[in-house]
Amino acid sequence: MKVKKIHLSMLLSVVLWAIVTDAWGYSSLLFGNMPDGWSGYIYGYLSRLVWAVPFIIFIFRYSAQISVNSKELFLHKIHWKSFLGFFFGITAYAIAGMILNHGGFWLNPDLNILQELPKFLIVGFVEEIVYRGWGMNAFAACMKEKKANIWASLYFVLLHFPSYFIHWYLDGTLALSAMLTQAVYVFVLGLVFGYLFRKSKSILPAAVIHFWSDFSSILFIG
Repeated sequence: MKVKKIHLSMLLSVVLWAIVTDAWGYSSLLFGNMPDGWSGYIYGYLSRLVWAVPFIIFIFRYSAQISVNSKELFLHKIHWKSFLGFFFGITAYAIAGMILNHGGFWLNPDLNILQELPKFLIVGFVEEIVYRGWGMNAFAACMKEKKANIWASLYFVLLHFPSYFIHWYLDGTLALSAMLTQAVYVFVLGLVFGYLFRKSKSILPAAVIHFWSDFSSILFIG
């Protein structure tokens, strides 16, 4: 598979997300103003699953041409040393953030587990399908794995930009400092998820750590 086509597929992931993201307010149009913000959560669950479909198709369509084929990609394989190392590292980061922000032990009192747990599980799984299961996996068939990881991580960063520009378009405010700070953080996390994928040759460890990184942050830091 040509590298140019992989780049185009990764750009497609960003464009598709810019179209379906709820930054446009689709959830209230489709589901109305449901109590406790459920309209936003339901749309979030569904939109992420729909967004990932083309890349799941790519994985199976080009299974013979990518680094790890579709039969192995979703197997329960874990490189425990790297998995546990990043799990405890991310946990320590979240606890340090909790202490710095709240002065001691703190759990987010506004966290609705019923809403947030499915959200972060879906986000972790589908984003790893797209950026490691497809993107890095396809790049790694054409270049060294470390370079493939960098490319996939850069597109992973781009995924987080559309909502900022949509808000800028809709209400005239661009949170530039927040966008740049998040870009650095997301790029580092992307490299971590890619490293886990390289070690296990499965997206499951990266998806679990992705979930825990997002969930522990809102649980302990808010």
